[in-house]
Amino acid sequence: MAGCSAEQAEAPVELPAVENAQVEVAMLSPDGYGPIRIGATPEEASHALEQPLLPNGDPINDCASYVLEPGVEPVAMRFLAIGGRLASITDHGSANVATPEGIAVGASVSEVRAAYPNVAEETSEMDAPATTLTVWTTPGERGYRFHVFERRVTSITAGNESILLVEGCS
Repeated sequence: MAGCSAEQAEAPVELPAVENAQVEVAMLSPDGYGPIRIGATPEEASHALEQPLLPNGDPINDCASYVLEPGVEPVAMRFLAIGGRLASITDHGSANVATPEGIAVGASVSEVRAAYPNVAEETSEMDAPATTLTVWTTPGERGYRFHVFERRVTSITAGNESILLVEGCS
């Protein structure tokens, strides 16, 4: 850098920036959430989180929904298992949860579109006038589904093709 001292040249690697980068934001991606991987058993996911996944209602055929104990972070997260393996994870607004591209519950449609240019928008089957934004990171196999109301993301589902299920196991 012309006209800069060696000390100034190192300025972009400031300690406060490193501290800010360490704010714990758990990543929700089509591959999983934090230490949990899509394809893990609920028991493996419980072990990875160091918190038990609790059944959320009765299983339907080979499909079951799980949550964490009330008050345990992430408080607004649901886990869907099909055939005994996690298929998708939905966040309904837990603190410090975002996609690797920085999209969290509350993001605008324009922010989602900027982060994922290949997003497809559809009217929600269950909640018109709400919409869904679907992004495939691996076409037809892995991706995100953003539920949107009044142009803001109200939930994010990430995982395998089960992200297309409208109501959990159905």
